[in-house]
Amino acid sequence: MQLKTLLVIVVSTLAVLSGVSVFVGSKRHFKGNTFWFLMTTIGIAAWALGCAAIISLPASSLGAVENGVLSLENASLLTRICLIGVYLGAIIMDLSLVCFVSWRLKTGRVVTLLFLVLGAMLAGLFIYDPSLLIQKLLVGGDGNTAVYNPGWYWVAYNVYFILITSVFLGFMLLRILKTKDRREKKGLTVFLISLSLTGVVSLIFDVILPPLRYDLIWVGPTSTAVAVLAFYYAVLKFRLIELKNSSMRALTHIILIVGGTALYMTIFYIIFTALFRGQSPSTAVIVLNFIMILIVLALMPAISELSSSIRSLMTVDTIDLPYVTKKLNEIAGKKVDLKNLAAFLAEHLHYSCVGIIVGGKLYSSDPTHSLARPELEALRALPSPKSGLWQSLDPAKLSPVFEQAGLTAVAELKTPDGRRVAQLLVGTPLSKRKSEKNLADLEMILNLVTAIIK
Repeated sequence: MQLKTLLVIVVSTLAVLSGVSVFVGSKRHFKGNTFWFLMTTIGIAAWALGCAAIISLPASSLGAVENGVLSLENASLLTRICLIGVYLGAIIMDLSLVCFVSWRLKTGRVVTLLFLVLGAMLAGLFIYDPSLLIQKLLVGGDGNTAVYNPGWYWVAYNVYFILITSVFLGFMLLRILKTKDRREKKGLTVFLISLSLTGVVSLIFDVILPPLRYDLIWVGPTSTAVAVLAFYYAVLKFRLIELKNSSMRALTHIILIVGGTALYMTIFYIIFTALFRGQSPSTAVIVLNFIMILIVLALMPAISELSSSIRSLMTVDTIDLPYVTKKLNEIAGKKVDLKNLAAFLAEHLHYSCVGIIVGGKLYSSDPTHSLARPELEALRALPSPKSGLWQSLDPAKLSPVFEQAGLTAVAELKTPDGRRVAQLLVGTPLSKRKSEKNLADLEMILNLVTAIIK
């Protein structure tokens, strides 16, 4: 298997998965736009896979090859499907892009329907008789080459793409100029620049060079990865499309996993060919490496989470504020087991134990710790602190109890309007080092805990 085949497969996967996640996760108002983006990615995948297949299929799969030449009349069904993918996938992609940018406008819908009819006519004619565009295929060891039929269909096909690309650019510029939302304007501009770069690359490798170097037609569809990544950036940075949080995370994982896979496989291929003097790795070796890197990348979030948790537990002298606030924000608004919350706080705030008193009941990280009802009532009766969160203990009543239970302090958790929602008891700190930053971080975390409990 060659590197170009790998890259095409990766780009196709990236495109389709991105399109599906964007469409499924978009809010109702954006379903129209995201549907056309999904169709664009399907067109990209068909175009890319068709290009890679048609130039690399062995003679045995192409059909009845005679003296290195395959006439379209003798082409196999697989060959015809690949050719349809190449030339109809591009039509689907461009038509969907026009719909994406113009479907909201009445004029845009009329123009789109016109190009849809013309595209359907071109597609139907090509499916019926591929020889209108392709005379024959030259089959060789370095790859297959399609010889164009320079007739009226070839002219009509290229004119169609010139017109539809011009219309797309026109509607895109019009939408950028007319929109009053600065973020949408920036997002559309980023997407337009990326599509323009992809268009230039495709023009060179899929229109100008094919008569001379047909083996390079895979470069055009592969360059669409730039546009897909730019669209993701526009969604992430400028909220070009509003996605649900779960879908945004899914899209991010897709981008990272597929992008990491492409980078790894490229490096692996280069190193392999360098070490083994130009030999290409076998399909089995490539598939094995492909599966292994996918597994590793899929496990990366879990590995990262485990690493963050271990790092937070290790840093006894300081509180890992980013990790603790992240975990607390994840459970905010959900039903929380207060014992589990106390255990988490004890571990990551680095106290021997933590207890939470809510409604006169103690939820402790240490099951052996308990306070009698009179002691809980005495804690409830403690006055609110004049500043900060920490309450003063009654030396006669509570200090001995705290020492016996291994507790050292109590904090009042209250809402901004002054309503007490809970009290938090802490045991002996695992670190003897105290700093103003740690105290400030601790108070910030306790305010988050208040928001979770209330």
